[in-house]
Amino acid sequence: MPPTDINSQDYWNGRFDADWEVNHGREQSRFFSHVAYEGMPAWLLQRIRLHGWSVCDWGCAQGDGTDVLATYLGAQRMVGVDFAASAIEKARRAYGGIRFETQDWLTEPAVSESFDVVFSSNTLEHFTRPFEVLPRLLERARHCVVLALPFLEVDRIDEHFFSFLPENVPYSPEQGWVLAHAAVRDCRKLEPTHWFGYQIVLVYARVEWAQTAGLHLADLRFPQLDESCRSALGHHADEILEERLRVLQQLNEQGNEQLQAMAQRLNTLGERLGQVEIARDAEIRSLRQELATLRDSTSWRVTAPLRSLGRLLRRH
Repeated sequence: MPPTDINSQDYWNGRFDADWEVNHGREQSRFFSHVAYEGMPAWLLQRIRLHGWSVCDWGCAQGDGTDVLATYLGAQRMVGVDFAASAIEKARRAYGGIRFETQDWLTEPAVSESFDVVFSSNTLEHFTRPFEVLPRLLERARHCVVLALPFLEVDRIDEHFFSFLPENVPYSPEQGWVLAHAAVRDCRKLEPTHWFGYQIVLVYARVEWAQTAGLHLADLRFPQLDESCRSALGHHADEILEERLRVLQQLNEQGNEQLQAMAQRLNTLGERLGQVEIARDAEIRSLRQELATLRDSTSWRVTAPLRSLGRLLRRH
């Protein structure tokens, strides 16, 4: 399905009305928000709680992930935003203590409201050029933007149009913004899990705020990222190798099956040829026997002079 359809209100309203819950969309939203919360830096969580920062969940769907964050951070500071009206209606019914709004940030000409933190979970991968969408989130955030994204997803699912890799995640996606935190989680090791791959949590900070925030090197180090990337890339290489070995084994098995089938056909043809030879030999013996019998018969002896005369006449 083309990305223009994937990112349309009609598509997502249809998804939320038709098969979102059947496909465990609500459970997946809660799962991703748990993973994102655990990947956020302590300095960010402390400031949200101590200073009462407002947090907006952009692309909140039916509000299940927003509710998870509200449990950790407080419902009074949470706002859920989505452009799918049907999803917002369900979110309001399910979580009355949280504010939910139907808004389309990508088409609104002006910023109507800003927040201390803008959070978005597993949304940007639905765009072919996600870092052209990111500035619309940055302009609504006073301090930080937190992104939870599928990471190292080389073999993408149908609704994903971009793979986030160490080589394409920008340090400064927009003037005045820098990457202040990154954490990777291998979700395959979680039980239960709703994502059989890696998730990365990125925190982009507004430089103007970061210069006065009192952050230090200990707050901004990324040791986990390097180790996780190496592990993830190693696992991915192992998966590719296993897949290639599986294909080779399958081809080998198919080749063996074809050889066995060919050998069976040759054996069958050999058996049929042997039967034909046996039948031919039997027919020859039968004809020889009939000829011998004919030669020994009385009529053969009586007509011998006539056959001799015939041969003599043919000579002259």
